[in-house]
Amino acid sequence: MKSAAMRRPAFLAGLASVLSAPVMAHAANGRLHAATIHGVDDPDPYVGTAPFAQILSWAYADGLVGISADGRTVPALAAALPERSADGLSYRYVLRDDVRWHDGAPFRGADVVTIYQRLTKRVDLRSTPPFDAVVDVTAHGPEVTVRLHRPFGAFAEQFFGPRGALPIPLVRPGHIGTGPLRIQQARPNSSTTLVRAVGGPRGAAALDELRIETIPDGNSLLVAFEAHDVDVAIYPPTETASAYAKAGARIFRQDGTTLMILANCVSGPLTDPDIRRAVFASIDKRQIARDVFGDWLQPTSLLPAPRLPGASAARVLLARSRPHLRIIATEGHPGQVALLVQQMLQTAGASV
Repeated sequence: MKSAAMRRPAFLAGLASVLSAPVMAHAANGRLHAATIHGVDDPDPYVGTAPFAQILSWAYADGLVGISADGRTVPALAAALPERSADGLSYRYVLRDDVRWHDGAPFRGADVVTIYQRLTKRVDLRSTPPFDAVVDVTAHGPEVTVRLHRPFGAFAEQFFGPRGALPIPLVRPGHIGTGPLRIQQARPNSSTTLVRAVGGPRGAAALDELRIETIPDGNSLLVAFEAHDVDVAIYPPTETASAYAKAGARIFRQDGTTLMILANCVSGPLTDPDIRRAVFASIDKRQIARDVFGDWLQPTSLLPAPRLPGASAARVLLARSRPHLRIIATEGHPGQVALLVQQMLQTAGASV
């Protein structure tokens, strides 16, 4: 058993937070032991089918693009963001020339072609946007050209990048990547051990070793956490959040619960974009997060659409137009959110 004075436990819901400075500051001797209830059949996202395999792969691999600290899409293995053709059907990447794979081989344009071919061998991957829009991928030296059969607006952010429906990095067979950590050992549905690597667009990790273990039972994970046998709990069951807080957990991030509000923009009052903006401007997502989930969930930053009116302007528009809206939600958290949204929209002047 590890002393609580040696390590301060952490409660996380995203692997990216495992590599954050606050967590690493509490790692004893540069080693961090994390655990999750989700098994990983194979940490190679082109082979493994467990959702956590894709998340884990970003610890040891990189994409053509990445995300900056302030949320912008930035080059990663690409030297710059791609050039887009006028018709939106072609993208040209120029790759970095100073990156090596974990086995020492230089990173080349041909690798992108080969890895794209790996991806197309799985129907579920190649049929997911933006890859379902790709005609072919070709390379000439450090230049990679991707042709599409239809324009895809967010292609530069989502093609081998961390955003979109399939955020997947570039990985060669054998769990070989270019990331700040490299895989030392992978045991299916049991544990994965990663150690510090050198090179790559993100440089070396501050950790010497990261071990991620699968503890499939939520209660057993909590017991291991309370005993300080586990430093970090990743995606623990949300119903145990209060128990983790009592155990002295420091919550870095929680994005395991996703609630979407789907609007009917085909018929009814929400066909008017001004009313749509006013409706979404009237929803206080911070209050929803606080009232429904307590202080352990952070509200999404993606709920409001661009160019939303201020709250007062939204109330004026809704009071004048008096749109009649219907909300349908399931029981549990969605139902609680629906009641809050109903109250907020009624206060703003809508008939709900």
